[in-house]
Amino acid sequence: MTARVSTALRHMKDDEHDFTPVLQAQVHNGRRQGVAQSMAELAANGIGSIIAGTDTTGVALAIGMRSIYLDEAIRSRLHAELKTIWETESNHPTLPTLENLPYLRACVRECLRFSSPISGRLPRITPQGGLDFAGYYIPEGTTVSSAVYLMHYDEEIFPEPFRFNPERWLASVGRDTSRQEQCLVPFSTGSRGCIGLNIAQAEIYICLATMVRWLKGSRVLDSDLKTLVQFTRSVPGGLKVELVEAE
Repeated sequence: MTARVSTALRHMKDDEHDFTPVLQAQVHNGRRQGVAQSMAELAANGIGSIIAGTDTTGVALAIGMRSIYLDEAIRSRLHAELKTIWETESNHPTLPTLENLPYLRACVRECLRFSSPISGRLPRITPQGGLDFAGYYIPEGTTVSSAVYLMHYDEEIFPEPFRFNPERWLASVGRDTSRQEQCLVPFSTGSRGCIGLNIAQAEIYICLATMVRWLKGSRVLDSDLKTLVQFTRSVPGGLKVELVEAE
């Protein structure tokens, strides 16, 4: 990574085009603010840009796939929907086509809610003078935080939160899903939201669609979901499902 950063910096000095916009932004922002950045810092951020999202996206897929294969009604309904737009393996549908499938979209949302891969808190301290929020005054210097996991499992917003239920996202069955959409924040929100949101969702759509379209579970070997919740959520023992080819 250090060698890659050195090459990118050299190209930047020579005004050559280089596909490292994140690195360029970091260097330019540092110069503008008068903050010197060492090669070690730049390399560490480069590594973070590569590996960030691999475990969280993987956990969302693992927990989501296990939940789908545990419920044959969900799997078969999703499989039937995918068959309408994906007849042969070689004729892979585009991402926009997948995103427009109502039940697949509902399954992706439920995967993100049910797995809540970023489950820990990101504490913040209220500024000088305190803060008025929703009718409450929070004194300055107070540590405040919110946990995505607790939001996603709030039964007032998501009835039966411990049940994997894609239908909760289908407005066509007479539900108003606007509050749920507002409270689904697996990537956080606002200016501090995850910059990898789009690529992570694309990976989940493509992987989930491919697995369910062409493979079905013959046996879920891990019926009990045992996860470790720290800042991120992990599955220490893994999740094992035996798969066979689907029609």
